[in-house]
Amino acid sequence: MRTAISYATITLSIKQYDEKRDDSSSVTRIDIDQTATGGINGTTERRILDWTPREHSDYLFGAVTGKSRWRRLEEIGGNEEDAKFLATGWLDEVKETGLVESYVVSDENEWTARQ
Repeated sequence: MRTAISYATITLSIKQYDEKRDDSSSVTRIDIDQTATGGINGTTERRILDWTPREHSDYLFGAVTGKSRWRRLEEIGGNEEDAKFLATGWLDEVKETGLVESYVVSDENEWTARQ
């Protein structure tokens, strides 16, 4: 299946919005719906930018636990090589406003993704 998917064109439909919480604060949410060539349904991701781990499962990635947040470039951590790579090449506006950091761990297949 992954080989077939690698040949497909993927279209992302992304919606970003702020959601009010019970305590009157708000949190940014990002909803991502993926569609492959021919209208084939892809995966759906619902990210809440509060750095709370959440479980998710779909047919492509399996069971995962992920978390997301707003992050300033100078706050990017990890080992020195990763931090340098992730903090290089951004537009000036990103340096001012920050970016979205996501961290996902596969619960089944021993992989980790950091975006």
